[in-house]
Amino acid sequence: MPGDGNDLYVRKQREYRSGGVNQVEIDLTRQGDRSAVFPLARLALRYRSLYLAWVRRSWQPTKVEVYPLPLQQPLPTIGIPLGSEHADVPLDLQAIVTQCYRNGRYDDIDYLRPL
Repeated sequence: MPGDGNDLYVRKQREYRSGGVNQVEIDLTRQGDRSAVFPLARLALRYRSLYLAWVRRSWQPTKVEVYPLPLQQPLPTIGIPLGSEHADVPLDLQAIVTQCYRNGRYDDIDYLRPL
């Protein structure tokens, strides 16, 4: 959303790019302007989703890898960059969510009851 927080976010993104930092972001916002990361109009329809993950590598600052996160399907594994001379580390998002669900014992909650 427009405002001071968004301005700070955009500034930090620019600082990371100019500082040669790899960036990985999981965007779970339901609204707002994502153009601070990349222009959505240039994103192929098959990659458009309410939720997205993206990766920007410091050695390819103009390229952004986009991973759609449709919640009706298992979440993808994304590549986490370490450096241009190293292979990506795979991050299985679905395995992480499943483990958090298990560890948090959310399966014990009766969501039909009032809080």
